[in-house]
Amino acid sequence: AKHHYEELLRKGIADGAVDSLIVCDVKGFAGVNGVTRFNRSLGFNRQVGDAAICATVDALRDAVRMSEIPQELVDKIVVARLGGDELGLVLPAGLTREQKHYLLGQVDSIRLALSVEGDIVDIRRFN
Repeated sequence: AKHHYEELLRKGIADGAVDSLIVCDVKGFAGVNGVTRFNRSLGFNRQVGDAAICATVDALRDAVRMSEIPQELVDKIVVARLGGDELGLVLPAGLTREQKHYLLGQVDSIRLALSVEGDIVDIRRFN
């Protein structure tokens, strides 16, 4: 279900369970699987791209799990791939403004470097 998050978001907003979405535009993905805007590609295969996505999703999940947010709310946060190099956090209703701001800071602080076939792939940051 490629767009399962859209259904989740619509339903969650309609029933009051979801109130926000943090969109993470991941810098560094484009060069792993395809051509970047500078027309450069690292030329790795789809498996490498999938591994990079999984590592980034894991980092997002870890950031949420290690947060100061109560566990009952953490359990309701969903990490989803929105498409291409965009990931998202579907946030439940009940989070305070401060908790949302804290999560934004956690997301912004994530930096990854992956070793792939002897090369370092830099997944720089989220915007």
